[in-house]
Amino acid sequence: MRKVDIFIIGAICLVLLGGVIGGLFYINRPSPAPISIDITTQPDRLTFARGETISTTGMVITAHYQNGPSKERRSGFTISPSRFFEEGTRTITVTYRGKTDTYQVTIGAATLTRLQIIKDPTKTRYARNEAPDWSGMLIRLTWTDRTEEVGPGFAGLTFTGYNMNPPGTTAVNQIVTVTLHGRTDTFRITVG
Repeated sequence: MRKVDIFIIGAICLVLLGGVIGGLFYINRPSPAPISIDITTQPDRLTFARGETISTTGMVITAHYQNGPSKERRSGFTISPSRFFEEGTRTITVTYRGKTDTYQVTIGAATLTRLQIIKDPTKTRYARNEAPDWSGMLIRLTWTDRTEEVGPGFAGLTFTGYNMNPPGTTAVNQIVTVTLHGRTDTFRITVG
């Protein structure tokens, strides 16, 4: 019977059979799991609107290991939850290879993500100098918390881009812009 010697040097396994090399193998060892993690740099943003996806841009975590140096990580971790639907201070859990740390974010009111005219006003043709009438219009508002509102008008709506006394004598087509909280949509009217 031959004597078998096995030597492991780093990631190499050397097998000697009776003093002769019987095999040379690469050992694929998984990288060690950390014993703990810390959030060493908070994300760039810590305030979000209700329903908005939480961003981890700028966050750095440090993974600490039993037998080795700590390592900074800018990716490879997950957060939970990734959005909130209630306002206030909320806790986010960061997980990296089974270890966790937490940080807090502030959730504010939902913000408007879309304004859509779903029905133009009843009246879209006007005589010169006639006052505009936006009745009959239906608008849909979509918010960061995924709620929607549909109605004929909302407080704070502005209407721009129309001139009820355009120069000349022929009818003029105009585009009216409806704006609320920086979101816009348009419809057409004819004056003349």
